[in-house]
Amino acid sequence: MRKTTFISTLVICSLLINNKLASAQNHQGDLCVNAGVGSSTIFLLLDALQSNQTNASISYAITPAYNLMADQALGNVVSLGLAIGYQADIITTRDYANTQTGYYETVTENLSRLNVGMRVLFHFTHGDHFDAYSGLRIGLSHWNDDNNANDPNYALVKGNLNFPSFQLLYGMKFYFTDDVGLHLELALGTPYFIEGGLSFKLASGH
Repeated sequence: MRKTTFISTLVICSLLINNKLASAQNHQGDLCVNAGVGSSTIFLLLDALQSNQTNASISYAITPAYNLMADQALGNVVSLGLAIGYQADIITTRDYANTQTGYYETVTENLSRLNVGMRVLFHFTHGDHFDAYSGLRIGLSHWNDDNNANDPNYALVKGNLNFPSFQLLYGMKFYFTDDVGLHLELALGTPYFIEGGLSFKLASGH
């Protein structure tokens, strides 16, 4: 009798644990939105170069890599998503001498990168409110260099450039409720090598 009761208890506990683990898994129809900040290699290099500048009249301010991603589960393993990222380097030059008028002015230059891409993720590890995944992101980076200088001979010229972007990534999500959690991603490529923030399930397929 005790043996039967013990086995029945094990079966019931196993079913409850499996049901709990399933709550964190990727289900067809799930829509997850991630919002976070990160850091990118190219802007770190810009920051390193600019920190060596000795001109006191020039200041630099680099923003974090802001990211917004939405992933739709196509099944229990694969999800397909859209992603957008933005980062900027704001350069302020005080007492710039206009070469045409001779007057001094303050010039603000904004060197920014807007990245838009698609990504496919493969979810391979599931746990209690835990999801691990890897994937590929392919997109386009739009670089914009703009300034408010009145001098047409200002050294840094306005312009736009577009480049294709590629990224391999590994990520983890931990949900502290059924619909809200935290995520962390490590990556090779554009637009970041590390990124973290909040995750929200806006629609559920189960």
